[in-house]
Amino acid sequence: FGELALIYTAPRAATVKAVIDSELWVMDRSDFKKILADKNDKAKEYVAYLDKVDLLRDSLKAEEKQALAQSLIEMSFTDGELIFEQ
Repeated sequence: FGELALIYTAPRAATVKAVIDSELWVMDRSDFKKILADKNDKAKEYVAYLDKVDLLRDSLKAEEKQALAQSLIEMSFTDGELIFEQ
């Protein structure tokens, strides 16, 4: 939470108060913006791949391909590793 404040340089719209001892992760605005930019670059790359698949290129609108691309997660597998089993 707080992503809108990071994007728009706006004050937080909510107060957060710890009710138990807690640990907190913090990200500054510049790191957050870099992550968004990197994700957008990767999404553009994925849209280009999706456009190479006739079924997807011809049946999805540009914004649908963008949404699909943004939801993809890149994974790596080793030689012989089981990827899917039915």
